[in-house]
Amino acid sequence: HDMGAGEMIGSYEGHNGVVWSLDITKDSKYLVSASADMKVFFWDVTSGETVVEHDMGGPVKFVELCRNPLKQDRILVAQDNFGQRSQKAISIWKVDIQGGKMENELTFSDYPSKAVEVHWGPFDETIVSAHEDGFIRMWDAQTGESKWEQQAHNGPVTNMTFNKDRCIMLTTGADAMAYLWDVVHKKLLKSYKADRPLNAGVISPLAVTSDMQEGEEKGEGSRYPPRYHILLGGGQKAEDVTTSHAQSGKFDALLYHLVFSELLGSIKGGFSPINTLAFIPDGSGFASGAEEGYVRVHHFDDDYFGKKFD
Repeated sequence: HDMGAGEMIGSYEGHNGVVWSLDITKDSKYLVSASADMKVFFWDVTSGETVVEHDMGGPVKFVELCRNPLKQDRILVAQDNFGQRSQKAISIWKVDIQGGKMENELTFSDYPSKAVEVHWGPFDETIVSAHEDGFIRMWDAQTGESKWEQQAHNGPVTNMTFNKDRCIMLTTGADAMAYLWDVVHKKLLKSYKADRPLNAGVISPLAVTSDMQEGEEKGEGSRYPPRYHILLGGGQKAEDVTTSHAQSGKFDALLYHLVFSELLGSIKGGFSPINTLAFIPDGSGFASGAEEGYVRVHHFDDDYFGKKFD
């Protein structure tokens, strides 16, 4: 879709089931998708042509490309149970775009509850997974050995996102809580209490960390000053509010201060639960995806970049 006009430019056709997860290479050349039809596809973003198609033998819940910008030739995959044919597993695959094939490098399944999401940790040295039992777990990306596990939520973990260097992680849960974690030192930093089940959270790209360049901390080279904020979204289940006003379902996006855990405000959107959130890369706004099928792009006004929201 064209983000400005909201018009569809094209589509990627090939899956025969629900597409659960997408990721795109840093050069925006290739798109990878994971689906309930048990397949992973790689697509040429410009032409829409399928360049790799691989049958995983079971439903594929999540996929993510490795973060090395110079060589994004590996993907991380989470699979669901599917009778006798497929069991839950986390795996790493080497991808040969030119040859149109994938090769398994590592698979492990030594965890009690299904993985909701799996992500590469800092420098692609670890794997971080979020689970339906409320735990977050860390694994060695070379061996699959368990490095850390923590009960993060009282109920399913619904979403896991990171800051730019992947040293800080934000998790959300059906327990109406969000937590900020130090991935390197494996500890909890902050907590955020909402008044609704949460499905999504995201850290502002303007929330620069102390280990970033000095110029970045001062906002040099950027149109906008630092903003230590996170966005959270969710709401009551759609079936529980079908006859209610959107406001009663609590479907607005919530803006919190990352450091002080203070609710700064809310942004009205659709009339069903928010399922996904993403900041515009320069921090000037965000996009939300909701249960009713709409994607909304919000742009912050000038007041947002004033003293009030420091």
